Amino acid sequence: MTSDEWTPAAAFSALADARRLEIIRALDAASGRCQTFSALHEAVGVDDSGQFNYHLSRLRPHFVEKAGEGYRLTAAGRQVVRAVAAGRFTADVRFDEFEHDSVCHRCETHLCVSYRDERLRFRCPCCDEVVLNVGFPSSGVRERSPGVAVDAFARFSYHRVSQARDGVCPDCSGPTDGTVTDDVPPSIDKPAAVVFECDVCRGAVVTSFGGVAIYDSRVRSFHRERGVDLRDGYYWEVPQCLTSAHTTVESTNPWQTTVRFPVDGDACLARFEEADLVTVDVEQTG
Repeated sequence: MTSDEWTPAAAFSALADARRLEIIRALDAASGRCQTFSALHEAVGVDDSGQFNYHLSRLRPHFVEKAGEGYRLTAAGRQVVRAVAAGRFTADVRFDEFEHDSVCHRCETHLCVSYRDERLRFRCPCCDEVVLNVGFPSSGVRERSPGVAVDAFARFSYHRVSQARDGVCPDCSGPTDGTVTDDVPPSIDKPAAVVFECDVCRGAVVTSFGGVAIYDSRVRSFHRERGVDLRDGYYWEVPQCLTSAHTTVESTNPWQTTVRFPVDGDACLARFEEADLVTVDVEQTG
């Protein structure tokens, strides 16, 4: 059997034994060096060599490969180690609601943030609305205090959107394509959202037109020239990212959209053709 013949069910079945996970961990501890059968057998500590050989064979060739006189992890095997270490499938991490430094984009009241089921929930106590409810891996929270975890999420979100926008899936590194959808998630106002979907793993990064525009160097330069650094705050504090108040739709077939960023009497106009930010112009009204 070659690795491209494995189904997802077969791949998960191959991992369904604690001794096989111990084999993967032992190979990972070798830091890329090949391990002989005897050295690996001793490291794992399975008494019966026949049983050990059976479990090793179940991991080949998808997670473990033969290399000369020994064995080493494949790329998929290394991903399994990282996922297990991060507690992606086993950890139950949560924290109770606390007052965070970031503010509501509507009323500037400090937001209350909580975390459970791998989701961060931002609530405005004044508006009594959930401003944002988004996924974040438990590994990003488990070893951090709640406030530091929120800062880590902000950086995590930036890199996901930036990477997906540049055509690289943040989950598997496959190619991404940008499209526009009117099936808008609750955290984004209608009429539309931008979706970057991976051609390989089918994972998707969903954001608003404003959520794409605030990471553009021309939009950031416009703000810096007027004494505003978008890097100093959080994206959910920027109304263009979560509301449609500054977004104008000129056409839906094809999608032609403009996001307006007013600062001190001037405005930055980020114009989209479908999911692509094509032009950034400055409108001087002062």
